[in-house]
Amino acid sequence: MRIMIKIERARPDDVADFSRMILLSAPYFPELLGPGIQNVLERMFVKKKNLFSFTHVHKAVVSGVTAGMLLSYSDAERKYEQWITGWQLFRQIPFRMAKNIQILLQLDKTTGSPGAGNYYISNIATFPEFRRQGVAVELMHCARELAEKSTSLGIVLDVEAENTAARSLYEKLGFKTEKKFRIAGSGLALSFVRMKL
Repeated sequence: MRIMIKIERARPDDVADFSRMILLSAPYFPELLGPGIQNVLERMFVKKKNLFSFTHVHKAVVSGVTAGMLLSYSDAERKYEQWITGWQLFRQIPFRMAKNIQILLQLDKTTGSPGAGNYYISNIATFPEFRRQGVAVELMHCARELAEKSTSLGIVLDVEAENTAARSLYEKLGFKTEKKFRIAGSGLALSFVRMKL
């Protein structure tokens, strides 16, 4: 039996689910930015005008429960809010960010740069108890609709190279591998695949 999945805009009170989504989709964040990053991102989520804001998040709801989330934005939104976001992060976790400045700059030049005119899927996650029920597909359809409304040239995402399940799903949805890149520094090494639709 197919479950009913409803896509809704996130609200500030969805902060706990947002935090869970970020840690599922980017498990390297605490190592990169310190153990307090979860609290920092929660504070940023409830505010407007930053790339982690609830204004960029949609959620999949099943029987009144959040089943997964999508964080995405247009190139114009990224350009407008990128420096604001960086400044807010730096103010709240300066020591850890200074330690990892090399890897952060590499991330900004790669995952932070989806290309002019492209719509960017920053983070997406289905919560474990709802996996294999079509939640991720519905969230990806939402991203496609948002991209079309923003008149973006294409949709871009970066996925960890070892996440073969996600890569397979994106390929089934028409995404093609555009390039691969590796980011390393401060004892941390990350490999990503850039995919585009």
